[in-house]
Amino acid sequence: MSNKKNTKKRTSPAKKSAKRPLKKASRPKAPARARPKAVPSKKTKAGKAALKANAEPRKKANLSIMPPDVAKREIETLLSNEKVNEYLKRNVSKTAIDVLYMLPTPRTDEYLAEQLGLKINAIRRILNIMQGYGITNYYVSKNTKGWLSFAWYINTTKLSPFLEFVNNTERENAVINSNCNDYFLCNECYKSDKLLYTFDAAFENDFKCGCGKNLARMDKVEAETMLASAR
Repeated sequence: MSNKKNTKKRTSPAKKSAKRPLKKASRPKAPARARPKAVPSKKTKAGKAALKANAEPRKKANLSIMPPDVAKREIETLLSNEKVNEYLKRNVSKTAIDVLYMLPTPRTDEYLAEQLGLKINAIRRILNIMQGYGITNYYVSKNTKGWLSFAWYINTTKLSPFLEFVNNTERENAVINSNCNDYFLCNECYKSDKLLYTFDAAFENDFKCGCGKNLARMDKVEAETMLASAR
């Protein structure tokens, strides 16, 4: 009986490894995502406190507000000039001087109207006219209920330029305005004070003189003639 040789072919190790299936290359793991920070809720007290602590501090407004004693001294220096007083009476209101004396510290228009016994619209008109000259200004604040409040103060940095402007202004130019055609005077008091009022100034005084009598109206030509004869 013949022994049959084992005909099974042997494969080399290199061929065996070639037949083995290749392992898939492992992908690099993605870095773990950072969890978003929890945002404090505005509805809870703890959340409001956290938001307030993390909030950036607000920048303070650059206000030209002087200490009350300095502002008071500047106001007194300005109003000690007779030309300034006359100019304010003629072009703003007789009450403008009283308003300025009350502004060493910021005051609301409501407070000024109550203290001076005037309508709030009249006070606002006076303040706005003086703001046009740069001598008053205001800042806005909000109370707990969300209402806006306007606090007016004296702008001391503009007092010297205003004083210089008034001193260099001719008397007739202080009253006669190219934009105004209506002027007023008190027939009784004009003999002594020589005061003419622009429409704005007369309006602030309800078209009445300090003596209680009504102011008389005149046109621009009559006002110029009257001022020329008074020089």
